[in-house]
This record gives sequence, structure tokens and C-alpha cells, in this order.
Amino acid sequence: PVLHRQAELLLIPLVTRLINDSDQECRQQVGKAITRLLARTCALWGDDAECAAARDRLYKLLRTWHGDDALPALQRAAAHLAGLTVDALGATSASVPTQILPLIVLSCQREADAPSAGIAEESTADGGGANDQAELAARWQCAYFSLRSLERLAAADDKVLLCEACEPLWLPLQRLLLHEHAWVRSASGRILGALLAGIKAETLVDATAAAAVADASGAGAGGDGGDGGGGGGDGDPQKGKRRKQRASSGAGRSCLAPAYLCRHGAVLELTDVLVQQLHSAVISNAAAAQALKNLIWASMAVLHQPELAPLSCRALLPGAAAALEAGGGHAGSSRPYWALETVAARLAPLTQTPGHVRGCTAMRWYAATASQLSGEQLKSLLPVLMSPVARAAEDQSGKVHERVKEMATEALQLLQKRAEAPAFVAAYQRVKEDQKAARRERKRRAALEAVAEPEIAAQKRIAVDQGKRKAKKRKLDRQKRERDSGGSVGLGSKKSRRAKVDA
Repeated sequence: PVLHRQAELLLIPLVTRLINDSDQECRQQVGKAITRLLARTCALWGDDAECAAARDRLYKLLRTWHGDDALPALQRAAAHLAGLTVDALGATSASVPTQILPLIVLSCQREADAPSAGIAEESTADGGGANDQAELAARWQCAYFSLRSLERLAAADDKVLLCEACEPLWLPLQRLLLHEHAWVRSASGRILGALLAGIKAETLVDATAAAAVADASGAGAGGDGGDGGGGGGDGDPQKGKRRKQRASSGAGRSCLAPAYLCRHGAVLELTDVLVQQLHSAVISNAAAAQALKNLIWASMAVLHQPELAPLSCRALLPGAAAALEAGGGHAGSSRPYWALETVAARLAPLTQTPGHVRGCTAMRWYAATASQLSGEQLKSLLPVLMSPVARAAEDQSGKVHERVKEMATEALQLLQKRAEAPAFVAAYQRVKEDQKAARRERKRRAALEAVAEPEIAAQKRIAVDQGKRKAKKRKLDRQKRERDSGGSVGLGSKKSRRAKVDA
């Protein structure tokens, strides 16, 4: 009873120390103290009225601090406290998801709708940079700690992510996948991965079809829906008939997918965001691995359920037209796999990016896709998969990292093992012919430029020569460091070498 009377007097200074102290160990100990305090005063012990009243006061405090009119520091404190509340009361407690989830969604929506770049520009113009930077830090931390709280809830009960309270979260989360702060991107990717892990592509197709039929019947429109009569946008009446049959059979049972993914073309939007996430120059190994898992899920979904990627929605996945055109002009035969062709083409430049994280991630996607394709599917997609893999495996320009080359070699061996020999040889020869054609085109352009614009051509030659000299100097310096590291540096190295030669 004494602790219940003094709970708020203890909680407020502890939370203040939690968000203001610069020492990590101190913050950890304060977090443990707050968790213990909440467990002693708010945990459900039978029908204890004091605990119920303490929980009500705690949730009221969280709602007040999470409000739009609250200071950024209070919003950050509320995000911290919400996570500790989950730890103290238990994620399976009936009141925790009901009270905490709306606050998590509010924090993520607030961060997704207020891009940090806009605040940075305004602070520069207004001259109030320090205050705006503090507000920026408090806001992204609020979203990050809210996502961490949701991770704890989902770890205890994976059905939490499919509840109605989480429905408004997913569109903001998709924008947070491209947030400028790496921690927010990583946490968003993990939450998305936990969601996708519990969803099957066929269930998503049924839910999408049911939603389309419900919208068509609710609007009172004619039999032809907004996308070619429910035929997935491809004009196939048989496909539309099958889709309506699945919708009628699945409308009676509960949907196991959020409405966010049941929109027409939603998987393509998500695929585009995941590819953009992999193009980030500062992506970490863990974030790249999670983005790869999510991208593989989306790729396999459109592979096994082509209705999730109708051609009418190809504008949602930039680069689709160029990928189909680069596929050799057989867009009609590759129509079911146009989304995979687009992803393969957009991941190809990652093989020559600095470092090895993005290039290795791209190679893993090529290998995973090749291992999931049937023989006929692999035959259709082999030219698209072969080109970036073979170019990276046999690169001689030095632009491909050694680890990427090793992984590309393994991916090339996988393609050779799974594909039929004639198809593999034909695709490999086509890659070589394309390389020769590109080399001839570069030489032709260089010769034309030397005649039409000799000054620009001379500047390029000078730049190439300087690059070669710098590369040679770097090689000599590296060899010298390797030679010196073999023994004592500067202690009669020449004499010792002569003695060894004479001996």
C-alpha cells in the first residue's frame, strides 16, 4: 500500500533520468528499476483494485505524453515507458495490447508523416538549428522505441500484428523502411518480416480477390471491375472466373492478412520499397539480411501467385518497361515473371557498389530465386539471372568486391547445376556476345569523340593515365607494407636479405 501511494513520486524522476542520462549503464539500471516498480504496482494480482487503479493512471500518463501537443521529450519518454510497461506487465496481459498499440501506431504515423529532411531545411532557414535537431532526435527515437515495444508484443503473440489495432500502422511502416536513420529502418524491417512470416501468398490472393469483389458489389458497378473484369488486369476471362471463385470460397472465413496487403498492387509497392532499401549506401549487414528476407517473400509471392503482380500495375514497380525491353523482346512469353525480371535488373548495379554488403545481398537474391524456380520458369528467367551473375563472377575491372565475386561464382555454379545444359550455354553465350557488342560500341563512341570533340577526348585520356599511375602507386605501397610486415621494419633489412642470398 505504501508503494502504491508513492508510485508516481518514484516514477517521474526515474523516467527523467532514463531519457536524460548520458551513461548507458545508468540508463539500463534505471530501466530495471522502472520495470520492477511497474510490476509491483500495476501487475494483475487477482482482483486487486489498487493495481487496477495504478494501471489506469499509468495508461492515462502514457496517453498524455504521447499526445500531439506534448513536448518531444515527453513523447520520447512515453515511448521508453511503453516498452518498459510491456516488460513489466507481460505482453500477454489483456490490457497491454489494447492500451499500448494505439500509442505505437500514433508514434509511427507521426514520424512517417513528418520527414526529417523538411525539419532540417526549416531549421537552417530559421536559424533555430539546435532546438530543431533536438526535436528531430526525440521524434525518431520515439518511433524507434515504439517499434521496439511492438517487437516485444509480437514476440509474445504473433497474432498481435494481424489485429485491427495494428491496421493503420502498415502504410506508415512502409515509409519508415526508407527512413534516414538506420535504427528506424532496421526496426521497421524486422516488424515487416514478422508480419510476412505469418502470411501465405495464396491466402493473400484470396483476401485480395474477396476485397475486389466486395468493392465491386458495394459500388454497384457492372460485372467488369475496375481492372478488366476481375481478371487481374490481364484481360483473361478464365483467370477472372477463377479469381471470383476463390473470392466466394474465401469470403466466409477469417482473413489472415491485413487490408494493407490486400490492395491491388500492394505487393509491387512493397517490392519497390525493399529494392530501394537495399540501394542505401549505409545499410548494415543485419538490415540487408532482413531486407533480403522480405524481398524474397515478395518475389516468391508474385512468382507462385502472378495475380499479385498484374501488368496493369507495372507502374508501381519502376523499371518494369525497361526490364521487359531488355529481356530480348519476348515480353509476351515472360509476362508472368515480369516483376522478377524488374527486380533482377534493379539489383544488378549493386554488384559494383563500394563494399560487399549490397553486392553479396544481390547475389543471395539471385541464388535464392534460382533455387525456387521450376525447370520451365528457370528457362524463361535464365537470361535475366545469368547476366549480372556472370558479369560479376568474371569481372576484371576491379569494380566488383572479391567477396561478391566469390558469391557470384557460387551462384553461377548453382545456375549451371539447375538449368538444362543447352539453355545454360545459350544464355552464357548471349552474355558474352552482349559484352563484346558493348565493348565495340564504346570503342566506336570513343573514336567518334576523338574526331568530333578532341579536347574532351584528350581530357579523358589524361584522366585514365592519372588513374593508372595512382593505381600503380597504391599497388607498390601495398607490396611495400606487406614486405615490411614480414620482419623488423628498418633494422638492416637489406643486409639480412643479402646474407640470405649469399648463404
